[in-house]
Amino acid sequence: MSTNTDLSVLLLVLSLWFIYCVYNVGAAAGRFSETRLERQRTSRDEVSEDVLDLAERGEFGLQAQREALVTKVEQRQDQLGICKLSILRIYRHIIVHFAAAAVAIYIDVALRRVVKESNGSSVALNALAFHLAVSITWLVGSAMAVMFAISLRQQSPELLAYILDV
Repeated sequence: MSTNTDLSVLLLVLSLWFIYCVYNVGAAAGRFSETRLERQRTSRDEVSEDVLDLAERGEFGLQAQREALVTKVEQRQDQLGICKLSILRIYRHIIVHFAAAAVAIYIDVALRRVVKESNGSSVALNALAFHLAVSITWLVGSAMAVMFAISLRQQSPELLAYILDV
């Protein structure tokens, strides 16, 4: 990967992956809103805590125990909100996010230097500068997501592992 073409192709792939990640966050927000509206329509949130605790302990059978766990998870998801849930989902792949952002920053800097040396157009320089700014923002945002996710995971670790799988 020493040629400029290879670096450009890798930068394109990283950009597409970043767009895919942003799309997934938006799609998760849509699914979250849709699920929340469905629960409001079916009045599933009207189960008392006492009944949920009994069902969770298995007093009403295995199916009721599973439903109680799902209901508690859904309630916890509503309490957290979509922003916190998205941060937790990003946290699962944080090393990939850090690596991709760092590689993108390196490629942006290397290609900017090549374009400047070859007296390239200002459009190319501006595009690389914009992408560099996005890559730095991505790296800083990933670092902030890690700190926030660690504090969230300490609040209720027993449900958070299940929430991320649902």
